[in-house]
Amino acid sequence: MPTPTPIPDLTAMARVSSDVKRCIDFVRRQPWGKPADREHDIDVAIEKIREFPRRCRVTVRRRWRGVELRRFGAAQFVIVYAYFRPSARFPEGLVSIRAVRHRRERNVFAGVREPDPPPYIAALRGRE
Repeated sequence: MPTPTPIPDLTAMARVSSDVKRCIDFVRRQPWGKPADREHDIDVAIEKIREFPRRCRVTVRRRWRGVELRRFGAAQFVIVYAYFRPSARFPEGLVSIRAVRHRRERNVFAGVREPDPPPYIAALRGRE
């Protein structure tokens, strides 16, 4: 019997809750909208991302931050996330949800910013 793959920890940037609210409010304004169904789609997509975080290819690399962004579709939305391989800090790995956008946005990665590193990391990199 194959050993089960560990499910990575999950974190989300502060903007994600407002992104989801904006997307669900958009659906709510449509005559055909089913906001509860679309919210469920987003939740299911996040669980799928956690189950197979490397399923989607890396689309954007933020080299100086060491972050690789991926995208996963959820109904008419796109979830932008980063996957960090297992480490001492996160033995199961980490999935970090960066943004939730409408699929029709020209560039779903636009405006997805990385937080500034703690001052001691900036000092180590010579970026004070």
